[in-house]
Amino acid sequence: MRNRPELDNASTRAKIANGEKLLTDEQIVFLGAIENGTSVLELGGGLGLVGEHLSERASVKLCDDERLYFTYRRQIFPKSKVTEMNISPYALSTNNRLSDYVIIHNPEFLEIAKKLTKKSVILMYNLSIVDLEVKNEAVDIDSPKDNGDVAKDDGDK
Repeated sequence: MRNRPELDNASTRAKIANGEKLLTDEQIVFLGAIENGTSVLELGGGLGLVGEHLSERASVKLCDDERLYFTYRRQIFPKSKVTEMNISPYALSTNNRLSDYVIIHNPEFLEIAKKLTKKSVILMYNLSIVDLEVKNEAVDIDSPKDNGDVAKDDGDK
């Protein structure tokens, strides 16, 4: 179930006020797989904390259909480089690969994300990557890899 924008806003502002990181160390290390200078599309990203983190080294578009998130994020990140798209991810044309990487926080967007990416889909809820080469295969997204490394699905299933 998705959080409400008001709760996400309050939580993020509290972290900032307390000098806490907005992403976990594990998330930051995981996002290191995204190369500098690439394009990133974050689907259903809410306040766009992941996209904001990446915006210093990548061109980031944040897509969310909840307008209130964008109102709050402009207050939290007034100098943001992230391009905001206040539409449902389902409204995006899947005829074009929009970005090198597509980041999702909810498995409901996996199929559309696979159609929008040029390289890989980044699944933030279990920290795994779906490579473009496995686009048309079934991908087990319910169980993260247990070897402690960044999970990378190479199609060897």
